[in-house]
Amino acid sequence: MPTTSIAGAYLTDRNFPLAALLLLLLVVGWPRMLGIVVGTTAVIHALDAVCDVAYKNSAGVAGSIVFALIFGFAALWLLRQRGPLWGSVAWRAKWHG
Repeated sequence: MPTTSIAGAYLTDRNFPLAALLLLLLVVGWPRMLGIVVGTTAVIHALDAVCDVAYKNSAGVAGSIVFALIFGFAALWLLRQRGPLWGSVAWRAKWHG
């Protein structure tokens, strides 16, 4: 089915760079920027749910809503964090030996 392959290609093209950005921000330990990107991901999944409703894809709706909620709560938690994710003591020990 051509629509499925186009949708799969779109999701792959969207999700791989997004995953790379999330991993980079996680490694660097920037909670606010990571929270913003995770929040944007939650909005993207919510919009996917709306599109799935329009295309009558009930499994897609359920999956998109679950991921939107998970990413939304994670974004709220990350945006409340102060300083680096790994703690200043861990960063000093790593970089100053």
